[in-house]
Amino acid sequence: TRVEYNRSTRRASPKGIEAMTSGDLKEGDAKPGNERQDQSRRELLYSALGRASEIYVNELWSDGGRDARKYLLDRKLSEETMKREDLGLLPYSGQWQFLLSRLSQDFPKDILIEAGLVQEKEGKVFDQINGPRVMFPVRDMSNRVVGFSGRTLNKDEKGRKYVNTPGTHLFRKGDLLLGI
Repeated sequence: TRVEYNRSTRRASPKGIEAMTSGDLKEGDAKPGNERQDQSRRELLYSALGRASEIYVNELWSDGGRDARKYLLDRKLSEETMKREDLGLLPYSGQWQFLLSRLSQDFPKDILIEAGLVQEKEGKVFDQINGPRVMFPVRDMSNRVVGFSGRTLNKDEKGRKYVNTPGTHLFRKGDLLLGI
């Protein structure tokens, strides 16, 4: 099945479309009286992810994003494409606190964790992904940001070249990226 998605044609499986349009809840998850609360929580998740995307975009177009923009231009991506697709930059943060420090004033920790933006280990909260990375927003069929894929800009990186948002209620890699 072909679907129109974020100004370009991408493949999506019927299973993926059903999952993305079903309200993100599995059968049996909804309880009477909780629908409004679930919807409100989902909107907070979308809001946090949208705000993260804005932060990444602003960082790419700041003076600190010059090297990342050059990298993308060298990869034959025009500035128009970068802007149209809302590409962004997650700069290096030695403390893994870049996004957390910018979002924690507006969103509770549990929302940031559930959105896959930050994680908590041993009582410490820190960004899920560390930079420097070019950030590509992943969108659902309604064009809402549901996650990110980040490509390292560190040539000496021994870890993974690409890192994705972990699976969440909103972001299912198999449904959105792989179409399975």
